[in-house]
Amino acid sequence: MSHPVLSAAESALAASLAWAGELSLLGLRRQTLLISRTKRHPAPDTPWVIAATAAVKKICGSGQALVTGWNRLPFNLALWSSRKMEGAAIVALPAPPGEEEDILAHAPPRYLVVWPRQPLKGPEALRQRDLLLAWLSDGAYALHVRPGGNMAAAREVLLKRNCPVIEWPAVLPPLTRGGRGGEALPNSLPRPQKKPGLVSEIELPTPWDHLTHFTRGPEGAWPGETRASYLDWLGGGAPFAPRDGFAALCRILREKRLRAGGKLLPSSIPMVCFSALPPPQAAPLRRWRKGLARWTFSHYGLAIRKETLIKLGAQPVRYVSREELRQAPAEERRFLQLAASQEFAWSSEAEWRVRGDINLAGLPASSLLALVTTPAEAQTLTAEFGLKAYVNLNGQGLG
Repeated sequence: MSHPVLSAAESALAASLAWAGELSLLGLRRQTLLISRTKRHPAPDTPWVIAATAAVKKICGSGQALVTGWNRLPFNLALWSSRKMEGAAIVALPAPPGEEEDILAHAPPRYLVVWPRQPLKGPEALRQRDLLLAWLSDGAYALHVRPGGNMAAAREVLLKRNCPVIEWPAVLPPLTRGGRGGEALPNSLPRPQKKPGLVSEIELPTPWDHLTHFTRGPEGAWPGETRASYLDWLGGGAPFAPRDGFAALCRILREKRLRAGGKLLPSSIPMVCFSALPPPQAAPLRRWRKGLARWTFSHYGLAIRKETLIKLGAQPVRYVSREELRQAPAEERRFLQLAASQEFAWSSEAEWRVRGDINLAGLPASSLLALVTTPAEAQTLTAEFGLKAYVNLNGQGLG
């Protein structure tokens, strides 16, 4: 399809694409961002996040159109930034958008969404999309380009077209972290004069009659959080509220809800997981999982009386062999777990599970006990939620 404001080359390119929105945006000067795969779990002070939001601000502020993709975090953040700037954006997709896509909810008022009339499949479709970014742009800012990847190929296309590719400054000023909720906490807190090791503002029940749900920071958005809310946090700059194990615990208590998940469970049925171990015995099991780029759990948690959870359907996990796990019916697998994998014995976690979300509002406050790492955190939970908190000073700074 031709358009009066387009050159012959632009009209030829447009003819190979399906599109929705303002085709006239191809008549503007157009700039893209080259960002290869990045480390997981970025925060607002992550260098590429700072660079991406700054680059989009520069593009939109100069009256150019941003060219970006969708459904990769760098693409989503760039599009979100262009909307905040009320700029113009061209979004390249690997295939026609599905009904579930919420692209337009994140796009600026002036947008153009394009996709190939003859899309490819699998990894080649993503490569086709990334090369399309280069063909649609007059230039690029290179923020992080991995050798041999799709972004490197896109850069080569731009250079062969004699389009400028500008390296974004590698050294970026760090943002200043805010405290929890944007309020600063003291850097050093007085420690009680007690023996080294696990110390507490309160004594743990003896014998231990609770099950503990240990928290950790989210892998992206919080459970139940919208993509827009997550991008508001990620691109919002400083000061910002960190998303760590303590923040996760506070969110649970504010929502009065333990959300179930099934992502890494054998059955994939959403469950809430607990450990029957007393906190001093659970702490040594914490370890870094390189493949997931995160700790197995934090030093923060919510302990609930076992008898209360049993009334909600809590059952202990049965540890089995890989063959037994494979042959078990899906419904039975919800309470099964491999006894061991690689060099780790999962049975040491003494896991229990409850199917579905847990409504904390329906539980007596006397059945709840929080696990934190500083006296200040304990005071925060007591003041806001009226909750008793056990303090593990050995976990300080390891949330």
